[in-house]
Amino acid sequence: MTFDIDSLLQDIYDDETLSFTETLSSEQQSRIESMILSSIHQARPLHPAQEARQKLRPRKFLALVLAAALMMAFGVVASAARGNDWDIALMEFMGIDNADTLQWSDGTVQIQASSVCSGTDYTQDTAGKIQSLKIAATSSIGDKNAAYIRLDTNYTLPENFDPEHDYILPGNTSVNVYAKNPQKSPSITTCGTIFTSMVEDGKLFFLLYISDCPKINKSYVILDFEDLYLYHDKADTDNSVSAEPELLYKGSWSLHWKYAYRSNVKRIRLMKPLQLEGVKCWLTQVEVSPLGIRLKAFVNPLHRISGTVWLNIDKVTYKDGTVLEIGGSSTAGNHNGIFLEGYCGTDVIKEVLNVDEIVSITVGGEEIRF
Repeated sequence: MTFDIDSLLQDIYDDETLSFTETLSSEQQSRIESMILSSIHQARPLHPAQEARQKLRPRKFLALVLAAALMMAFGVVASAARGNDWDIALMEFMGIDNADTLQWSDGTVQIQASSVCSGTDYTQDTAGKIQSLKIAATSSIGDKNAAYIRLDTNYTLPENFDPEHDYILPGNTSVNVYAKNPQKSPSITTCGTIFTSMVEDGKLFFLLYISDCPKINKSYVILDFEDLYLYHDKADTDNSVSAEPELLYKGSWSLHWKYAYRSNVKRIRLMKPLQLEGVKCWLTQVEVSPLGIRLKAFVNPLHRISGTVWLNIDKVTYKDGTVLEIGGSSTAGNHNGIFLEGYCGTDVIKEVLNVDEIVSITVGGEEIRF
């Protein structure tokens, strides 16, 4: 039997709650939520990569779904500060997520998608030799709006490859992200992409960064690219290297998979006064994910400001005392001179964040604890 997930379950948005006359305390919500999600993960069918799916007991299934529904009915914010995605957890439990991914406890997402091309390899012979080359999307880390994807290959580097000056990239790349099954809804989600290559143990692999893509953790991804070229200008800062790229392999690959992973986001709402670049504002939201930190603030409407105000992150502190000195931000936004936004991504932080171990961040000299 085939399930249309989009018809069965509607998205549960982070900022939505259902208003009722009674509410649970924060401690009660946390305790009950943890119990429900723990039960869901223990009872859900195992991923095909581990074992065949098991039959669900209707009574247990109904009890857990009812518990989750009651939690939301009494005012629990779905995907709240603890970053749980109720719709994904329930779909996993019911066995109808149709995903090609498996999420581990540390947040890493295993992807099961690969493509093998029988193309022409010019690495050892300028005349070319028919050789198969496999490219596989193997792992990913991300949040609701962005993802890093690792693409492994079985390609052996040329003997004259110089990692200080050389790199390898596809000739043409197409990355399409769909909110729904592209066979039923061909609407493409606009997003940004960065494609880079790296070397590990003499083997080539790629890193694909998809950004500014809402709900990518529930999307369909189709990746097409062709041909591999060797470039020699990696360290070229003064245009001193003018060698043309060399065709290493002629062929094409197509990979596609369905994402379904919990976004692992911590969010707190507050009202904290800050002084940033001479501007007094009030910080209202801090959101931390593995790929970055997003801030929201506002200024007094009677004193609107023009131009950019950078909500720079000073540092991130972990539970074990480790401190990441950052001192910057990636982007800044100003809406109507009142509402400010800032985002600090891995381009500035220089590493993926361990969300569960963060104890505080510091902005404008003020520490915000989680």
